[in-house]
Amino acid sequence: IQTEYGNLAVSTVQMDPLVYAAFAMKGAEIMLRTSTLFSREDVICTAMTNQMYSAMSNIPYPKLPKYGGHSMIVGPDGAVLEELDSDSDEGYVLADIPIREFRRNRKIPQYALSLTRELFAHYKEEIPSDYYADTPAEELPQNGAEMKTFLDRRSRWIEDAESNVPELPAAPQRKRVRLR
Repeated sequence: IQTEYGNLAVSTVQMDPLVYAAFAMKGAEIMLRTSTLFSREDVICTAMTNQMYSAMSNIPYPKLPKYGGHSMIVGPDGAVLEELDSDSDEGYVLADIPIREFRRNRKIPQYALSLTRELFAHYKEEIPSDYYADTPAEELPQNGAEMKTFLDRRSRWIEDAESNVPELPAAPQRKRVRLR
């Protein structure tokens, strides 16, 4: 989404670097993320590897302090600009993002597509991204157990457990060399 504040992308996905790389390739400058529990390291790595700002809004959860609370904003260098210092209290964080300067200095990350293209050509994602598109609202899952059944019925991996493993070319023969 192009705004006066920067090009925004929004995601609830956690620990999925390919999703964030895709947003970066499409020009996202600020990744807005929400979570019900998250990994601090994931937010920092997302910002660094994709050269973007990454903001995480999380729920307070004192039972799992490592994953609850601590909403944060991270710069493209991985520096935490602001962080809510609580795992149990609600609150918010604010940080200035110098978008003009960021745009002048930003370099879109380099991705090794020549090394991964063949592998991804054979990969089949488990759940299609439009898995709910044809589902009437009254048939959508209402709880965790229903969601598991709903997703299992759409899983491409369950329907064909062997097809999601790509067949790769054989590795070249190696010679053993003794160093003295």
